[in-house]
Amino acid sequence: MIVRGEGEMMLTLEQDHLSRLREQAGRGLAPSQMLRDLLSRINPEEPRSPVLAWYLMHAFGLEQHQVAAVFGWDPNGTGPLDDARLDELLARHIPAKVGG
Repeated sequence: MIVRGEGEMMLTLEQDHLSRLREQAGRGLAPSQMLRDLLSRINPEEPRSPVLAWYLMHAFGLEQHQVAAVFGWDPNGTGPLDDARLDELLARHIPAKVGG
């Protein structure tokens, strides 16, 4: 799936990655764990936060404001949001979308 974002950023979303996110959420994985796994699978040349946000939006039918926490998180723990806070902010949106 190819999507265009603001500023004409074009990104190809892999269906396998979208399916894996949904499956992981269905198993109760924390969003931070899901995103770390996704990071290991995507092109490291892509801008990380926007790509993670796009995948979450398309995997779970979320809106941009619902995934905004991704922009404050870094998997190395150097961002303003740690894993626990990211999980808290994202988990409130993801469960309602899994299987729905």
